[in-house]
Amino acid sequence: MKKNFCVHTQIYMFFLHYFFYLYLPLKRLNIIDDFIKHTSFACDFVTSWYKSYRYFILSLIFSLLTYINQHN
Repeated sequence: MKKNFCVHTQIYMFFLHYFFYLYLPLKRLNIIDDFIKHTSFACDFVTSWYKSYRYFILSLIFSLLTYINQHN
């Protein structure tokens, strides 16, 4: 159980580093927003939903990961 938890923690830290080093610079350049806006599957509803809730969803994911880390 402890070994599996360590593996999951390493995976979370891996994605956390990629979030800060890849997502945030791309976000600053609006590359991700432009990609979502110009893809064929993204209609207006999906684009507006993404822009409205993206920070809420990201904060929810990271708070959940923090909670799991502290209580295991």
